[in-house]
Amino acid sequence: MLWYIFRGQSFLYLTSNAEYFLHVQGTDFRSQLQIGNNAFYGGNYIQSVSPHLSLGTEIFWLGHQRKSGIGFAARYNTDNMVATGQVASTGIVALSYVQKVSEKVSLASDFMYNHLTQDVTSSFGYDYILRQCRLRGRIDSNGVFAAFLEERLNMGVNFILSAEVDHRKKDYKFGFGMTVGE
Repeated sequence: MLWYIFRGQSFLYLTSNAEYFLHVQGTDFRSQLQIGNNAFYGGNYIQSVSPHLSLGTEIFWLGHQRKSGIGFAARYNTDNMVATGQVASTGIVALSYVQKVSEKVSLASDFMYNHLTQDVTSSFGYDYILRQCRLRGRIDSNGVFAAFLEERLNMGVNFILSAEVDHRKKDYKFGFGMTVGE
């Protein structure tokens, strides 16, 4: 299967952003090429090596900043859990784990370490599916917590409430929205 995506944005102050994606997907692999403004070029490839294990790599080049990177990833999944790991030349090591507790409840955790800046963050999250809505939330090691509620109003119409609170930085974000046509 092959598909192409263009995504663009234009802002006030005469700045814009454009990205082009080319996706190729087979029965046991997926690859993507990406081109963006400011001379951004990237690509990734992931291959299933067994029914539960996939391995992949990613490369990128930022032409204007003269930076490049390469990363490697692994994904292990069963019917009730997914575990991933990534390591990159940019100094990032990332681990994630999602456990399906029941048909309606999933719990997740992640860990990210940046070797270059010595930053470490971890978070814990949940996903709870009710009859008419879905509730998601997370709290991270910096004390930031977030919640996301999506309620189905009608077939194809959803109402969304979201919040993110960082008491340490006194940063409070609240929002609402609607999706139509899903």
